[in-house]
Order: sequence, then C-alpha cells, then structure tokens
Amino acid sequence: MTTTLFCLPYAGAGAGVYRPWFRRESGVLRAVPVQVPGREEEFNAPFYRTMPEAAAGTAERIRAAAGKEPFVVFGHSFGAILAYEAVRHLVATGGPLPAHLVVSGSTSPRHRQAEPL
Repeated sequence: MTTTLFCLPYAGAGAGVYRPWFRRESGVLRAVPVQVPGREEEFNAPFYRTMPEAAAGTAERIRAAAGKEPFVVFGHSFGAILAYEAVRHLVATGGPLPAHLVVSGSTSPRHRQAEPL
C-alpha cells in the first residue's frame, strides 16, 4: 500500500519546490505537492487572507485528495505552521487524519508566541 505525502511549501514558494520529489516516488511513498491559491498554476485564484481560512482551505484540499489511502502531511517553515493548522482543522471536522504530521524549519506550537508585526 502506498502512503501519500502531502507537501506544503514555505512562504513565498509554490508547491513546485516539491516537484523533484516525484522522481523519488516508490511503491511505498508518493509525494503530492499542495498548492496554495495565488501561486504558480493558481496565480489568479484569490489567496487566503487569514490563517483559519488557509487551514480550512488546505484541509479541504487534503481531504479531497486523500481518499482512503494512508497519508502524511509535511510542511516546511510557513508550510509547517499551515500543515499543523490544517491537521488541527481535520481533527476538529472529523478527518480524515494523517498517520503522521512532519514539520521542519519552524518553532514548536507549544513554544510559539504571537509577535506584533
């Protein structure tokens, strides 16, 4: 059984940063970049204006693509925060739930503090 790895990019990047991962696809793991509106092929799509909106929209994209296969959600930097919030949204709305949430390049939600811009 193949596990799908949904990949969320860092701020300012499109999901295309994960396209080279397609070449590493195996019978065990399949990378699926998750595009955010306003980037690359969705350049003209309205972008998310708030984190709750981004979390809900990303969760819905994952829900629509997940099917019944096991999946993992991965995000880097801003993508890590978005992945965490999207999985929280999936938990709050009844799933489906990932086998794992993998984040890199971001502070733990437990230690993150809001900072004024």
